[in-house]
Amino acid sequence: MIDYLITVLIFGILALSFAQKDYKSTFVALAFSAGIWVHEILFSHLNSAYYYVSAGALDAAVICVILRVNSRLSISLSIIALASVSTNLLGLYLWWNYYEPVTYNSLMLAIYLSLIYILAGGKHGIARVYRECVDSCSAGVKGVLFYSTTDIKK
Repeated sequence: MIDYLITVLIFGILALSFAQKDYKSTFVALAFSAGIWVHEILFSHLNSAYYYVSAGALDAAVICVILRVNSRLSISLSIIALASVSTNLLGLYLWWNYYEPVTYNSLMLAIYLSLIYILAGGKHGIARVYRECVDSCSAGVKGVLFYSTTDIKK
Protein backbone atom coordinates (compact mmCIF):
# COMPACT_ATOMS: atom_id res chain seq x y z
CA MET A 1 0.00 0.00 0.00
CA ILE A 2 2.69 2.49 1.00
CA ASP A 3 4.67 1.59 -2.13
CA TYR A 4 1.81 2.77 -4.33
CA LEU A 5 1.50 5.98 -2.35
CA ILE A 6 5.21 6.63 -2.83
CA THR A 7 4.82 6.09 -6.58
CA VAL A 8 1.97 8.62 -6.69
CA LEU A 9 4.11 11.10 -4.75
CA ILE A 10 6.92 10.63 -7.26
CA PHE A 11 4.53 11.68 -10.03
CA GLY A 12 3.62 14.73 -7.94
CA ILE A 13 7.29 15.58 -7.47
CA LEU A 14 7.82 15.45 -11.23
CA ALA A 15 4.80 17.68 -11.87
CA LEU A 16 5.93 20.23 -9.29
CA SER A 17 9.42 20.23 -10.79
CA PHE A 18 8.03 21.85 -13.92
CA ALA A 19 6.11 24.48 -11.94
CA GLN A 20 9.10 26.33 -10.52
CA LYS A 21 9.62 30.08 -10.60
CA ASP A 22 12.79 30.39 -12.66
CA TYR A 23 15.08 28.26 -14.77
CA LYS A 24 17.57 27.62 -11.92
CA SER A 25 14.87 26.28 -9.64
CA THR A 26 13.39 24.23 -12.48
CA PHE A 27 16.80 22.70 -13.24
CA VAL A 28 17.43 21.85 -9.58
CA ALA A 29 13.97 20.34 -9.14
CA LEU A 30 14.20 18.36 -12.37
CA ALA A 31 17.67 17.08 -11.48
CA PHE A 32 16.35 15.86 -8.15
CA SER A 33 13.27 14.24 -9.68
CA ALA A 34 15.41 12.71 -12.44
CA GLY A 35 17.45 10.93 -9.78
CA ILE A 36 14.27 9.58 -8.25
CA TRP A 37 12.91 8.46 -11.63
CA VAL A 38 16.15 6.82 -12.74
CA HIS A 39 16.16 4.78 -9.57
CA GLU A 40 12.46 3.99 -9.80
CA ILE A 41 12.76 2.76 -13.40
CA LEU A 42 16.11 0.98 -13.31
CA PHE A 43 16.50 -0.31 -9.76
CA SER A 44 13.05 -0.67 -8.20
CA HIS A 45 12.93 -4.38 -9.04
CA LEU A 46 15.95 -5.14 -6.83
CA ASN A 47 15.30 -6.63 -3.40
CA SER A 48 18.77 -6.71 -1.95
CA ALA A 49 21.56 -4.44 -0.86
CA TYR A 50 21.88 -3.25 -4.46
CA TYR A 51 18.61 -1.36 -4.11
CA TYR A 52 19.70 0.65 -1.08
CA VAL A 53 23.25 1.21 -2.32
CA SER A 54 22.04 2.39 -5.73
CA ALA A 55 19.48 4.74 -4.15
CA GLY A 56 22.10 6.22 -1.84
CA ALA A 57 24.60 6.59 -4.69
CA LEU A 58 22.05 8.32 -6.90
CA ASP A 59 21.11 10.68 -4.08
CA ALA A 60 24.79 11.50 -3.53
CA ALA A 61 25.17 12.16 -7.27
CA VAL A 62 22.11 14.43 -7.16
CA ILE A 63 23.69 16.38 -4.30
CA CYS A 64 26.83 16.89 -6.39
CA VAL A 65 24.79 18.12 -9.37
CA ILE A 66 22.35 20.44 -7.63
CA LEU A 67 24.92 22.08 -5.37
CA ARG A 68 26.57 23.51 -8.48
CA VAL A 69 23.57 25.83 -8.78
CA ASN A 70 23.67 28.69 -6.34
CA SER A 71 20.13 28.93 -4.97
CA ARG A 72 18.21 28.36 -1.79
CA LEU A 73 16.25 25.58 -3.41
CA SER A 74 19.44 23.66 -4.20
CA ILE A 75 20.48 23.85 -0.55
CA SER A 76 17.03 22.74 0.63
CA LEU A 77 16.93 19.83 -1.80
CA SER A 78 20.50 18.86 -0.89
CA ILE A 79 19.40 18.53 2.73
CA ILE A 80 16.49 16.36 1.59
CA ALA A 81 18.88 14.25 -0.52
CA LEU A 82 21.22 13.87 2.45
CA ALA A 83 18.29 12.68 4.54
CA SER A 84 17.50 10.20 1.76
CA VAL A 85 21.10 8.92 1.75
CA SER A 86 20.86 8.40 5.52
CA THR A 87 17.52 6.65 5.14
CA ASN A 88 18.96 4.36 2.47
CA LEU A 89 21.82 3.47 4.82
CA LEU A 90 19.21 2.65 7.46
CA GLY A 91 17.32 0.59 4.87
CA LEU A 92 20.51 -1.31 4.10
CA TYR A 93 20.99 -1.98 7.80
CA LEU A 94 17.39 -3.15 8.17
CA TRP A 95 17.71 -5.42 5.13
CA TRP A 96 21.00 -6.83 6.37
CA ASN A 97 19.43 -7.74 9.73
CA TYR A 98 16.24 -9.20 8.19
CA TYR A 99 13.85 -6.53 9.44
CA GLU A 100 10.70 -5.56 7.60
CA PRO A 101 11.06 -2.45 5.40
CA VAL A 102 8.13 -0.63 7.04
CA THR A 103 10.41 1.85 8.82
CA TYR A 104 12.36 2.54 5.63
CA ASN A 105 9.17 3.00 3.58
CA SER A 106 7.67 5.32 6.19
CA LEU A 107 10.80 7.46 6.30
CA MET A 108 10.94 7.67 2.50
CA LEU A 109 7.28 8.68 2.51
CA ALA A 110 8.10 11.48 4.96
CA ILE A 111 11.05 12.56 2.79
CA TYR A 112 8.90 12.70 -0.34
CA LEU A 113 6.19 14.64 1.48
CA SER A 114 8.86 17.09 2.68
CA LEU A 115 10.11 17.38 -0.88
CA ILE A 116 6.62 18.15 -2.15
CA TYR A 117 6.21 20.74 0.59
CA ILE A 118 9.47 22.41 -0.42
CA LEU A 119 8.67 22.32 -4.14
CA ALA A 120 5.12 23.60 -3.65
CA GLY A 121 5.74 26.13 -0.92
CA GLY A 122 7.65 29.22 -0.03
CA LYS A 123 9.36 31.53 -2.46
CA HIS A 124 10.47 28.76 -4.79
CA GLY A 125 7.32 26.87 -5.61
CA ILE A 126 3.90 27.02 -7.09
CA ALA A 127 2.40 28.38 -3.87
CA ARG A 128 3.95 31.78 -4.61
CA VAL A 129 2.46 31.78 -8.11
CA TYR A 130 -0.91 30.88 -6.60
CA ARG A 131 -0.64 33.65 -3.99
CA GLU A 132 0.31 36.22 -6.66
CA CYS A 133 -2.62 35.11 -8.80
CA VAL A 134 -5.04 35.34 -5.90
CA ASP A 135 -3.67 38.75 -4.90
CA SER A 136 -3.94 40.11 -8.43
CA CYS A 137 -7.42 38.65 -8.88
CA SER A 138 -8.63 40.02 -5.57
CA ALA A 139 -7.11 43.42 -6.42
CA GLY A 140 -8.97 43.28 -9.73
CA VAL A 141 -12.23 42.40 -7.98
CA LYS A 142 -11.75 45.27 -5.54
CA GLY A 143 -11.08 47.57 -8.48
CA VAL A 144 -14.21 46.40 -10.26
CA LEU A 145 -16.29 46.89 -7.13
CA PHE A 146 -14.72 50.27 -6.53
CA TYR A 147 -15.37 51.46 -10.07
CA SER A 148 -18.89 50.13 -10.09
CA THR A 149 -19.81 51.88 -6.84
CA THR A 150 -18.28 55.17 -7.99
CA ASP A 151 -20.15 54.86 -11.28
CA ILE A 152 -23.40 54.37 -9.36
CA LYS A 153 -22.75 57.42 -7.17
CA LYS A 154 -22.20 59.63 -10.21
